[in-house]
Amino acid sequence: MVHGYTTDFIKANGVDPKEAYSAYRAYVGDSYVSSHYLLFDWDRVLAPELTRLSESKTTILAFVQEIGGALPSVLDTWLKSNWGERVFVASDKALYQGDKVLAQPDPGKSFGWWTFTGLTKFLQDASKP
Repeated sequence: MVHGYTTDFIKANGVDPKEAYSAYRAYVGDSYVSSHYLLFDWDRVLAPELTRLSESKTTILAFVQEIGGALPSVLDTWLKSNWGERVFVASDKALYQGDKVLAQPDPGKSFGWWTFTGLTKFLQDASKP
């Protein structure tokens, strides 16, 4: 299991995990990166980290599908916080940073970067999926 995706799902719908990792590693370079599975790690890992964000240079990048036309409430709270400018949310409906909407898809369309395949494509060529 890789961040909620089974290896069978990845084989059928995604790119080779080694290729995805190589693209991700090239994109990240020498930057420090931490990745969390939100449902599992929220109370144990992320909540304590967020309490110190006012003194931190941590940037949060979340990939999510909006359900019912809205972001999960925790992400909405983070975007509206006093450190919200360091929170980026890439959803199927928009790319958000703090209180700004940085990009939206054409009318009637959606972004695919919240999916594994869309994220991999974004990391490979920095294009909007």
